Amino acid sequence: MAKKVLPMEKEAVLNGYVEEIELDDGRLGLIIDDGDDEYFVVMDRIGRQLLEHVDEEIEAVGTITRKQGDLTFKVSRFQVMEYFEDDDDYGFSDMDEWYE
Repeated sequence: MAKKVLPMEKEAVLNGYVEEIELDDGRLGLIIDDGDDEYFVVMDRIGRQLLEHVDEEIEAVGTITRKQGDLTFKVSRFQVMEYFEDDDDYGFSDMDEWYE
């Protein structure tokens, strides 16, 4: 998966899979796994929208921070990638929408 990180405190773009995890306190959480790193999703209004897209590949724009050694990602917007059987590849259709 490709990962583009802009200068510190700027937006970053992640391409990866949304995965559900159980946090230490027993609550439900999400990570975005880009193949190299796992980013804990901040479960604000937009982050909670990702609950509907577990096990799907997304492109997300947001801010990366490091908290207690973990990478945290605050999502500002995202779109879900689609699988195209014609060419056995993932991508975005013209109809894809950004969730904000």
